[in-house]
Amino acid sequence: MPLVPSLDRAAVLARFHRNLSRHLIGVAQALNERLVGQCLNAAHTGLKPAHMPILAHIDGAGARSIDLATRCGITPQAAGQIVNELERLGYLKRKPDTEDKRAKRLILTARGRKLCVDAARLSGVIDEQIAAAVGEAALNECKRSSALLYEQLIAAGPIGGPYHFAQNLSALATYCEQALMELDRSAGHLRLKMSFSQVLIHSSPYGSLINDLAKINNVSKQAISQIVKELEELGYVERKQNPEDARSSKIFLTEYGFQLIQDSVANFGTLEERFVGILRQRAFDRFAQTLELLYQHFYAPAARAMDEAQRIRSSATLQHFAELLYQNESETERGVLFTRQGNKLRFSDAALQMLSELTLKTER
Repeated sequence: MPLVPSLDRAAVLARFHRNLSRHLIGVAQALNERLVGQCLNAAHTGLKPAHMPILAHIDGAGARSIDLATRCGITPQAAGQIVNELERLGYLKRKPDTEDKRAKRLILTARGRKLCVDAARLSGVIDEQIAAAVGEAALNECKRSSALLYEQLIAAGPIGGPYHFAQNLSALATYCEQALMELDRSAGHLRLKMSFSQVLIHSSPYGSLINDLAKINNVSKQAISQIVKELEELGYVERKQNPEDARSSKIFLTEYGFQLIQDSVANFGTLEERFVGILRQRAFDRFAQTLELLYQHFYAPAARAMDEAQRIRSSATLQHFAELLYQNESETERGVLFTRQGNKLRFSDAALQMLSELTLKTER
């Protein structure tokens, strides 16, 4: 691996870490989690984020499970499982379908109707919080764009339910995940899993530690180790000895792994072209900008995780260049720039002062 990654490789990784699909998926998850949390606080028990998109599509006339699957952009099996959970919780019940005796219609119970009323009220509060972050005009335009994308890509006609914005985004997020997986597989990556993103999304030219990946994703070291093992078997990553600690190893992308990243970045572009074809460029740009702002302001778990990931990547980069500086300086200059504590080196107070006063020139 070269001492300094190429600018092209760094640009590809930056695009992989920051793109519309990631922001859309994160915001959709955040809004659903926030809405569910508010509903749980309002004494509606047993709810999960996956329940809200289903409930949003059931009006007074009820709905069939197969239609709910289409409108939510999920498989009939997944919709059936969610419907069963909501029925057990007492929010839905089944009745014969007058148009098809072989089918059942799902209708809201009194408890389900009360939940939907509260969800509409609480969604309005969340909308006010969003408007405070991005502006009411931007929020309204984002709502219109998400509704148009939903109608063109997933199901004709407007989404049901009074809290449609979060559910439009939820369906679009599912569409993005499925579309990107299909595009990656069409590029030859046939054995990909959604769980792989917990490692790949945080890939760094300077390697990643298992402990850091577990911390970023808020999962156990064992869970990350299993994902890394699968990625190793597929040839996407490899372990190398950690130069800072011989007792541990770091996870690096292989050339094949970087090819996956490049293919994924190309597929982000393919998906965004579909969005541009529906919204047109200017509306798409505003949609993407608003989602990025929402991601930064409201997707708290992901924002913290991405902040931590950025900190880890930045720390690794700084350490790498500090080591290069130490190797290239004379003993006299090392004495000015560094202090030694046992077998560890740190920047001296003089070096930190110089860094704080440093002005860098950048290209426009």
